[in-house]
Amino acid sequence: MATPNANLQPETSSAARHGNTAQLVSAGAAILAVLVAATSITLTLWFHHTASQSQTDDEHIKGLITEKIQSPIADLTGKVGDLAVKIGKLEGRFEQLDSEQKKATKLQLNKLEAEVAIALRSKKDIDPTIVSQIGEDLLTFAKSGTPELSQAAWRATTVLSDYRSFLNSRHGPDITNATSTKPKGAVFETSFFARKLPDAKNGTLGVLYFPDEPLVAGSQSAMFIEIGKENEVVRAPRKWVVVGDGFEIVLDRYHVRNTIVRDAHIIYNGGPLILENVYFVNCTFNFKNTSNSQQLAYSIVTQLPSSFKVS
Repeated sequence: MATPNANLQPETSSAARHGNTAQLVSAGAAILAVLVAATSITLTLWFHHTASQSQTDDEHIKGLITEKIQSPIADLTGKVGDLAVKIGKLEGRFEQLDSEQKKATKLQLNKLEAEVAIALRSKKDIDPTIVSQIGEDLLTFAKSGTPELSQAAWRATTVLSDYRSFLNSRHGPDITNATSTKPKGAVFETSFFARKLPDAKNGTLGVLYFPDEPLVAGSQSAMFIEIGKENEVVRAPRKWVVVGDGFEIVLDRYHVRNTIVRDAHIIYNGGPLILENVYFVNCTFNFKNTSNSQQLAYSIVTQLPSSFKVS
């Protein structure tokens, strides 16, 4: 079983963790309301500008969550697609919102983040195409020039990435027959920029192999290696599984191909990275909010498997 490279020191990373304006704001509020509904929880969200109205709204939302959390999700693909067009019209005009409108929009983004987290904890299966559309819309907000909105949208996008990784356990490849037995005749190196999570009592970091998977040339095989060291993969299985249970794995400066990454906490700080046909299954993510990280999140949320390259 592969082990962490002893020469690598773990990085530290920050947790990323109108016609007229009135018409555009109204469209934005409607968009966010439908996005929240797409997480399998029926919510009715509208802008209120008084404390008493906001309190009443929050109480109503809590009641709806309790009542509807087990309800099956409706197919909102068509509606969300229409709303994506409307949110595109709002892009670049966030600076036109007044302070109260920005505050209300941020509140809706925070509620969306919370409801996606609830869907993850309750393991509700949402149509991946709907998840993809939600991710596209959230990233539009994340790219806005309004810090309070972009930060709220980015947090929601990170939670959505965690949720998509959970979904991949149901929609991704079957790995039940993978074992730790390295195939005979394989010639390759792997390295992981990884460390054990502080609160993990036990951990597993290494590679699992499919018994019937053929060995192929390194140019076509699975790999998990630092960029620039690809020649160390001479002959290897076409695909494999990297398990990071109880570990965080940093992706910066790595080339990962034909790999199913399971149960790891993934760190990405926006550096060079090559992903080719990579599945993230039951992983969680900590992305530094950069343009490269936004592109990676887009790939994870909208593609299965994910491919991504930035130098």
